[in-house]
Amino acid sequence: MGAHEQAAKTDEWYTPGWVFTALSVNFDLDPCAGSGCPSLKWADNYYFSAGLGRRWFGSVWLNPPFGTRNAVLPWLEKMVAHGDGIALLPNRTDCPWWQYVAAEAGGILFHAGRIKFERGDGPALHSPGFGNCFMSFGDEMTSRLMASELRGLWHGG
Repeated sequence: MGAHEQAAKTDEWYTPGWVFTALSVNFDLDPCAGSGCPSLKWADNYYFSAGLGRRWFGSVWLNPPFGTRNAVLPWLEKMVAHGDGIALLPNRTDCPWWQYVAAEAGGILFHAGRIKFERGDGPALHSPGFGNCFMSFGDEMTSRLMASELRGLWHGG
């Protein structure tokens, strides 16, 4: 477990703004938004709580709570069913949930290097103890991810 995971006082780890700049996508919805997260500038609508139980629409940006084991699965099942968006996920290729969603994704970008997430209780001091990937769902979001300025190894699409 990475130092940031041990010392965290919050579950809120926000996607840094440079990711959205590199994607160059204005999303319709972020169902996992936090009150101080950079996605507020890149999505037209937000759910600050209970996003899993609410209706999703349009293109979705999903940085789900990684939290405890398999906590991410309900979010990913909803993204797969929705079929339109981009998800930022831990690169846990050995996990059954990861293999399930990877088989359903239009494309996967294995990000080069570690992402330093922004914390809800202050600046990030460490990267997670794992790599990350971006998974796309739907033709438009797959094209947008493929055309983005994010660096890494592309699979699919």
